[in-house]
Amino acid sequence: MFYSHGGYRSDSSYSGSDDYISVEDVTGTYIPQAVQRLNAICRLTVSVDTASSTTADKMNDVIIAELALSIADSEYDKLHVDPTTGVIENKHYSSAKQYMLDLYGTNIDGKVVLPNQGSNKPYGDLNISTMSI
Repeated sequence: MFYSHGGYRSDSSYSGSDDYISVEDVTGTYIPQAVQRLNAICRLTVSVDTASSTTADKMNDVIIAELALSIADSEYDKLHVDPTTGVIENKHYSSAKQYMLDLYGTNIDGKVVLPNQGSNKPYGDLNISTMSI
């Protein structure tokens, strides 16, 4: 799902290219970080089965793939510029955030917010705008 949603390739013949990310980096680095962020942002306890590479929930898998791609884009300096506004954005994070709002959003005073924003309780150093934990 990571490779089908992003512009990256797993084929080692692309090694050295900006389009190449090894399967080991995806499964060992980006996916675990994405799972951690999904759990922190939405106050979940999702985990990925290493044998099947899935959470057994298709939408959680999509969110994790999008979050993992947003992390990879940040590390590989892949910039996405909105042609209309000229604003630089991380389109994968925007997609992941919208999916998280749709699935796990909480209605607070008529506004849908992510679960970690719907309480006055502190949630650590999580900053959803920069996705850093």
